[in-house]
Amino acid sequence: WRLCESNCREQSPVATLQVAIDRMDYVRTERQLQASMHLSLWSGDRIPRLLQSDERSYRIAGDGDSAQSQARALTELLRRIAADAGLRVAPLKTP
Repeated sequence: WRLCESNCREQSPVATLQVAIDRMDYVRTERQLQASMHLSLWSGDRIPRLLQSDERSYRIAGDGDSAQSQARALTELLRRIAADAGLRVAPLKTP
């Protein structure tokens, strides 16, 4: 995903962010979403090199045992993953 002032095709990517959710379970008895993810940040070079790698675990409380509660917990999980990923890419400068 790139945000460009003009034509994105004129620019090479500075980096590639790869996010893999390794595990995601909603434990109904605990009303809790448990998840883990692996984040990799690769250079935008012709032959990419690994710049950073990180693993995170999340435990997000649900407010019930309904599909809506699970959806809210999933939304919070994605918000947290995006925030963690944003911290990794924020320092990158475009050429």
